[in-house]
Amino acid sequence: MKQLFKAALLSLSIALFSVTSNAAIIDFEGLVGTSDSFDNLGINNTYFGHSWSASGSNQSPTQWGAAESSVGDVSAFAGTGFAWTFNGGQSMFVDFANAQNVNGVFVAGQFTNYSASAVQLFGYDALNNLLGQSALLNIAVGQWQFLSGGALAGLAVDRLEIRSNAPTTWFALDNLDVSVASEVSEPANIVLISMALVGFAFRRRKASL
Repeated sequence: MKQLFKAALLSLSIALFSVTSNAAIIDFEGLVGTSDSFDNLGINNTYFGHSWSASGSNQSPTQWGAAESSVGDVSAFAGTGFAWTFNGGQSMFVDFANAQNVNGVFVAGQFTNYSASAVQLFGYDALNNLLGQSALLNIAVGQWQFLSGGALAGLAVDRLEIRSNAPTTWFALDNLDVSVASEVSEPANIVLISMALVGFAFRRRKASL
């Protein structure tokens, strides 16, 4: 009985310790020294194992850009690298290799008189059905602000859209904070099982007294 009780407590402790999901900060530090497209960096519009694209752009094919330190009126939020709609584009898309929880991202306007003044996050499933969206955030040129995933943070999304309030406007982003959704659900199940074991052990122990 004592062994069962100890095993149950150990399982609960391990489960609680593992509930925290592994977050990843996509900081674009590996993409520096240019303001050209991901494609010209030789990585075929992929980064961190995800696919990146844009729409409403005056560029063909529609691609993201990567920049270092300062482009226009914006310096990197952290480090030296950031991503941006270097040839305009109303929306920037990230297609995740695995479903992700979007915790937030830092955004900024890019060029005076040509920047988006507001952006918003939209999350989609694998079939491109809209699952949820964040609040609208007003942004300023050269001023990095954190755009929370809000309702998206609790959802597993296969595709993220960062949409500006006008077509062919400019904006930049850095430190996209995401976590793999599957790493959250499994430990949660372990917690429930472990709590049940602890409860069972308590009942057995009480009954034997």
